[in-house]
Amino acid sequence: MPLAPNLTQRSRRRSRLLALAGALAWVACVLLLQQLGYWRAFEARLQDQLVEKRDPPSDIVIVGIDDASIAAIGRWPWPRSVHAEMIDTLKEAGASTIGYDVTFSEPSNEADDAALEAALRRAGNVVLPDERVTETYVKPLPRFADAVDGRVGQTTLHPDSDGVVRSPYFFESFAELVAGRPALYDEAFRVAYYGGPGTFPSASFIDVREGRVPPETFQGKIVLVGATAPDLHDAALTPFGNGRLMHGVEIQANYVGIIRSGDPHRILFHLPLPLAAALYVGVALFMTALLAPVRLRYGVLIAFGCVLAYMLVALLLSSRGWLLPVWYALLVIIGTAVVELCVRYVSERGERRRMRDAFGRYLAPQVIRRIETGEVPLALGGERREATILFSDIRGFTTLSERLSPEELVALLNEYLTAMTTVILDHEGVVDKYIGDAIMAFWNAPAAQEDHAVRAARTALGMRDRLETLRASWKERALPDVRVGIGLNCGDVVIGNMGSEQRFDYTAIGDEVNLSSRLESLTKYYGVTILISEAVRRKLGEDFFCRRLDLVTVKGKEKPVAVYELMGETARVDDKTRELAARFDAALVSYVARRWDEAEAAFQDLSERFDDHASRLYVERCRVFRAEPPAPDWDGRFIAKEK
Repeated sequence: MPLAPNLTQRSRRRSRLLALAGALAWVACVLLLQQLGYWRAFEARLQDQLVEKRDPPSDIVIVGIDDASIAAIGRWPWPRSVHAEMIDTLKEAGASTIGYDVTFSEPSNEADDAALEAALRRAGNVVLPDERVTETYVKPLPRFADAVDGRVGQTTLHPDSDGVVRSPYFFESFAELVAGRPALYDEAFRVAYYGGPGTFPSASFIDVREGRVPPETFQGKIVLVGATAPDLHDAALTPFGNGRLMHGVEIQANYVGIIRSGDPHRILFHLPLPLAAALYVGVALFMTALLAPVRLRYGVLIAFGCVLAYMLVALLLSSRGWLLPVWYALLVIIGTAVVELCVRYVSERGERRRMRDAFGRYLAPQVIRRIETGEVPLALGGERREATILFSDIRGFTTLSERLSPEELVALLNEYLTAMTTVILDHEGVVDKYIGDAIMAFWNAPAAQEDHAVRAARTALGMRDRLETLRASWKERALPDVRVGIGLNCGDVVIGNMGSEQRFDYTAIGDEVNLSSRLESLTKYYGVTILISEAVRRKLGEDFFCRRLDLVTVKGKEKPVAVYELMGETARVDDKTRELAARFDAALVSYVARRWDEAEAAFQDLSERFDDHASRLYVERCRVFRAEPPAPDWDGRFIAKEK
């Protein structure tokens, strides 16, 4: 059964290299897509899901300029004296810092501006905003900036391409000044908002103005005053908004809380491109190694498990301040799995095709299918296992070849070998080799077969019956009569790919193989078609009818082996065959007991009545031993001097 050397190893190495190259190429594609900005907004929304909510600081309170306040005080903008009164109220209530998120960039009437300026100076703890609108900055009037000692900071929001505000700019920002301390970073890739709209405690402007909010609400607190009325259009989308707008003053409250807490885990950073590339390559290599030994049917489940594992790791790291790529990393995981599974699928299809080419003429289709699915591993090299081995040979092949032309001989031989091979494959045997007109086959490899001896016995009987059909056909065609001998033995052998590095066969070797060959040769001596060893006889049980022929020491062996003629399946054996076997056993007992006259008479009767060649052999042996008795320790064995 010729195979290319190390076919499976080479195929697997090639598929491994192809899968690795494909995975790395896919990583390069993902990096390029990431740099070009494809799916950037989708990536950001997925990363939003990694950020966990936390309780906001308890010392930040919002005073909202809401619809109720506008309805009570009047249309916006209000007189600046109203804002001056609010600043005085909050100062008197004990607010530690007042972040007044209203830009007083244009003068109003002098009395109101003077009142506001005076209130700002009296409070001494107010921070005012400036804001970038298109290409210009809208700043408070210089008199107001002076009144707060220059504590004016930016409140400009920087939405991403999908309109969501994720990344602040903290340098000289309104939030930094309100917090009263510098931010840990001037720029952050993203801040981890404490929550969505309504996270921070708030009070209506009109309720505070009219005294409906207890003053202790603001005692020692940072108070942010800003617009919360929808018509004032100071709102934006945030990661925790679930589609709802968050007021600008609430966004600033988040910024202030993050800066004041000094919690670095609320500042989230994206992996730099080199680290992202290293992560993707590592994930691709891990996936390739993980999927390599796994059957295709489990590949999808493992890929899904890797996705879940990666998301858990990303969630854990986000709580530590690092945002791992999500969508791009998932593309790497899924793409690598697809590449690996596709390469494996194509490679395994090719390997199965080569396996069919190599084994299709030697193994039964159902055995090949079990090998293809991996149920039956085909190990390179050899493995020791019990097997039943069959040898068959045509009797008088040399004479047969002399009577036929080469063309006729080849045609007859091909017809014979095809019929015998079909019987072997029907019983799921392995056709090891053809040696001219001889056939070697075995069972219990590569697929395990608990009933391997029974399969081999039925094969031998099937070959005998199939030959009878062929002989009838050949007789009608005036072709020579053909007889065969079949030997069966069972025992431990080494089965695997044997040979040289350039060429080897899948075969069985060992003493038990040799014994099977010797038994086949002995069929001609005993004049029987099927000869089996005692090891096979023990495995067949009562379902098969056998007669013990001899205790023989075959050439090349010292220990004798009991040999039996396999006569048929017990249920199908006729009475004449049963009688022959019973009387032969009785005669054999007399022979081993050295009762030569009794044994000779019994065997002579059997040879005449049943035309039994084996009985004629024993007649001759009895005459020889009568003249020259065997040694005292003789146990009935016969020493075969020919192979």
